[in-house]
Amino acid sequence: GAGNEASLPVTAEDLRLDVDGHYPQMTVSGRIRRSPASITYWIAELTSQPDGTWTGGIWYKSGDVSTFPYSTVAIKVLPGASSGQQRAQATFSAGGGKDRIRLYTYESPYFHTVDFEFDSAQGEAPTLSVDTCAHPNRGNASL
Repeated sequence: GAGNEASLPVTAEDLRLDVDGHYPQMTVSGRIRRSPASITYWIAELTSQPDGTWTGGIWYKSGDVSTFPYSTVAIKVLPGASSGQQRAQATFSAGGGKDRIRLYTYESPYFHTVDFEFDSAQGEAPTLSVDTCAHPNRGNASL
């Protein structure tokens, strides 16, 4: 339940928000790290609300989901004196349980962290490179 989180301290937490720019994905995702063995990943699709917030259902969870019972999230961007001083407030809800409210500081307009896992069959040499433009559905992104 929602009470699990209080007993497990959060050591690192990230929020990725894509709701503006030329090709907004209307998506928010996050990572909550409590220990090397307890990491939760989540993704929600968002809808813009008249009050300037974005809300949506959390449709993907992986990792240690036992400590993350939430099914919806509401995001409100709090302006700062400059874009680097903006913050985002996320309110996670589970329907009937206690809400989880977190404040995230602005870091960058770009996503930076990427994790790749490479597997190979026994006796085969693993491929350890990725052609980031190989997929036909890549839009007009320039790398």
